[in-house]
Amino acid sequence: MRDIFKDLFILDMANNHQGDLIHAKNIINNFTDVIKEERINGVIKLQFRNLETYIHKKFLNSQDKYVKRFSSTKLENSDYKQLISLMKRKKLKTISTPFDEDSVKLIEKLEIDFIKIASVSANDRNLVKESEKLKKPIIISVGGKNIEEIDWVVNYLEMKNSKFAIQHCVAVYPTKDEDLELNQIDFLKKRYGNIPIGFSTHENPENYSAIQIATSKGSQLFERHIGLNTKKYKLNEYSSTPSQIQEWIKSFKKVKSMLGSSLRKPTSKNEMETLSKLSRGVYAKSKIKNNTNINLEEVYFAFPLIKNQISSSEFTNSTFMSNSIIQKDGSLNYHNTQSREELDENTLITSFMLQFKSMIKLSMCAINDDAKIELSHHYGLNRFREFGCLIITCFNYDYAKKILLQLPRQKHPYHMHKRKTETFQILYGSMEAEVDGEKVSLKSGDYCNVKAGKWHKFHTSNGVIFEEISTKHYNNDSLYKDKKINDIDRHKRKTELNHWVNYFKSLN
Repeated sequence: MRDIFKDLFILDMANNHQGDLIHAKNIINNFTDVIKEERINGVIKLQFRNLETYIHKKFLNSQDKYVKRFSSTKLENSDYKQLISLMKRKKLKTISTPFDEDSVKLIEKLEIDFIKIASVSANDRNLVKESEKLKKPIIISVGGKNIEEIDWVVNYLEMKNSKFAIQHCVAVYPTKDEDLELNQIDFLKKRYGNIPIGFSTHENPENYSAIQIATSKGSQLFERHIGLNTKKYKLNEYSSTPSQIQEWIKSFKKVKSMLGSSLRKPTSKNEMETLSKLSRGVYAKSKIKNNTNINLEEVYFAFPLIKNQISSSEFTNSTFMSNSIIQKDGSLNYHNTQSREELDENTLITSFMLQFKSMIKLSMCAINDDAKIELSHHYGLNRFREFGCLIITCFNYDYAKKILLQLPRQKHPYHMHKRKTETFQILYGSMEAEVDGEKVSLKSGDYCNVKAGKWHKFHTSNGVIFEEISTKHYNNDSLYKDKKINDIDRHKRKTELNHWVNYFKSLN
């Protein structure tokens, strides 16, 4: 659901329609052309105020600059209806900022798609609550708000299961470059986890670096003011013309292209070829007989790497054996050697544990000094990547706590405990469990209970770390559905790795 905010561009007309319906329609037409040409997920935002009640009656004729601006640029609700209808005819989603409760009702009446809460209203609890009642996606700018105020609005909307995003914003118009505080995007992302973070911006419209920095920091949605310069109406210093918005969007696209993939992907052919040309190859120190396991002491590494030769990065001690005689200073290649079918246990275990270490680092899970660590491999280490998990026993008294980790696509087979009752709670990632024939989908924070005697199994698609809180653990308490597992001695399907505790501790 949160993908509705991904790469969303909010073009805020604000009061730049100048209270002129024709001018407002021209703004919509011109900026819709940019949205369509650039093929972006774009919306044009209106701002709603019921001036009769929004401004206190004693101040309706005030010379205050904001009162004068709001009054001089007033549009009627019927005008807003025309503007929303125009946007919908142009196949645009619609969005508006309400500054009072009457405006929330207008949003509902006009069937507007998104609600935008301005920075000034982010701590206006009644307005936030009234907006939430419409059950529409909400975007909140948090310019000038302290952390307690932001915590409140995030917590409130989370408790209401709202679809929402928050935006870093500096409520100074225009904002100087040195006041942009773009590191706040990092702060908000870290503090609020999976909540989409955006950037609402008021810097000089010719500044195209800020959006690139915000994008590189992970901002998912972007907002800035827009308008048209005419003989009659002149734009302010922080609003963009269509050509400036187009350049702004192009700057975003450029940095997105430069950033590339968010996950590690296979190396390109060109990169592989370049690295291959710079790599070292494996050569024989002395004559190697046929059908011989090749150890590190029998080879050396030298540049260049020739065609079909084994590279220094591919060679691990005793992972290759010769299938013909290799002369001194001869190259080891794919024709005169063959890879041994099984890696040694230490190589396999190190490979698995480095992956688990990365997961623990990402999740920031804390591991106690005296924890016990073991790999559970039901069908042997060679099938661990398919079946098994890493078990970290934090303590085991009359009650026990474990932390279990599974790599992506790893499974734990059907089993039950004769004495132990346990509760699983997801700390990081997600998993599918099956308890007594019932499927349970679990994401971060979710938990499920497994009573003694209940058959259960679990697996993960993208990797998972979960906590197991249980009654006392007994080594002879597990019974597997697959009798082959039951017949294997426990020590042969468990590998103790307590020395890895120090590696995990260092991450916290």
